[in-house]
Amino acid sequence: MKHTYDLVFAGGTVVTSGETFRTNLCVSEGKIAAWEEEIPRAARVIDCRDLIIAPGAVDMHFHIRTPGRSDREDFDSATKAAAHGGVTTLAEMPIAKPSPHNAPTLRDRAEHAKGLAIADYAFYGAGAVMNPQTAQELADAGVVGFKMFLHAAPKGREDEFHGLCAPTSAEVLRSLEANARTGLLTAVHAEDDGFIRELSEKWSGERALDWRAQVESRPPEAEELAVCAVALAARRTGARTHICHVSSKQTAEAVQFLQAQGCPITAETCPHYLLMDVESMVKFGTLAKVNPSLRTAEHRNGLLNALKQGALSVIASDHAPFLKGEKGADFLKAPGGMPNIEFFGPMLWDAVHSGLWSWNDLARWTSEVPAKLLGLYPRKGHIYPGADADIVLIDPSGSWNPSIEELYTKSRESAAPLLGKYRSRLISTYIRGVQVYDRAEGIVAERGFGTWQRPVKK
Repeated sequence: MKHTYDLVFAGGTVVTSGETFRTNLCVSEGKIAAWEEEIPRAARVIDCRDLIIAPGAVDMHFHIRTPGRSDREDFDSATKAAAHGGVTTLAEMPIAKPSPHNAPTLRDRAEHAKGLAIADYAFYGAGAVMNPQTAQELADAGVVGFKMFLHAAPKGREDEFHGLCAPTSAEVLRSLEANARTGLLTAVHAEDDGFIRELSEKWSGERALDWRAQVESRPPEAEELAVCAVALAARRTGARTHICHVSSKQTAEAVQFLQAQGCPITAETCPHYLLMDVESMVKFGTLAKVNPSLRTAEHRNGLLNALKQGALSVIASDHAPFLKGEKGADFLKAPGGMPNIEFFGPMLWDAVHSGLWSWNDLARWTSEVPAKLLGLYPRKGHIYPGADADIVLIDPSGSWNPSIEELYTKSRESAAPLLGKYRSRLISTYIRGVQVYDRAEGIVAERGFGTWQRPVKK
């Protein structure tokens, strides 16, 4: 007897950005096919009673580092870690050796990823090339957006940041003018270069061993000033501009004000800004250093309010792998970032139990909105007929108390600040209807299953 569907997720609770309902979710040829009231004939039926069926996360802020620093992470380890954290599509930021600053370097990067990734992936291009022709070539080659920093390249890492940094207002304006012509998003790391340089001088030498050096050298004002500057340039040029990893209450308020003034900006924050604070740096030192800095409970509450009010519309990971030995003890010299992708889902799901947000909120902030901003919707980002069957099965009554050894990231030793017991447990991850992660067996997909995702043509 012919099967009606390839796969049915039977009896689970489906969550979308606007609905929660029990159903039998049917999949054919890697796509969501239908919702059925009764369990239909299928090649495989998975009992999902008592489970949450959620859209896989579309992480629009992710760093890999390979090929220049494959010891930190590569496309194999990164995408396995992503699937382990409930992420089915990731958009990789272009910090690399070489950075994808033109079409040939982008194609080389895509060729490098091919055959290694097990999750789906997309690429940003360098966003400070200031050349309309190059920006259009990158767009034609398949980037989902551009990445730009408003501060200079970190000392010693200039080659990784080639084409990414626009520390002056003139460079910002020229870059956004070039990028605007493509219609793609420009994602911006917004911290003012002058603020950081001036304030860092006051915390040099032995004072840099104090966690306060990180907080005081990268204060909320440095972020707020940069956001205002780039938002006004976005209004001038019409460039779709996205503020990365908003960390402070003041910055979120500035974003809301600027949006009301007609600036074409959106903004994200990250789990560590919503659920961690400066105490992590007190306890774990530079392993908990991120840029911008972790802040206080007052800022956490301000960011949560901004999410609920819509000023911030995305939660992204900012997965930034560095080896433990690279972190050192100096807060000014240590690279900023944590290898957090495997904790992305668990941290956010745990907070549902705390009442901070709902499963529907997470479907909107981590799947639907990022897919739309990157031009991947409606193929990615939701659970509706016609979309890719990118699904995570979550046991909301389960728990996860991870060890360093079970992580897939190559920078697992740097993940100490994220360890702990999490409420809810990932059961399985499916990408295009194929299981890639199983709680009992681990990663079950073959390397190379992941595919390059380009913007949907309209």
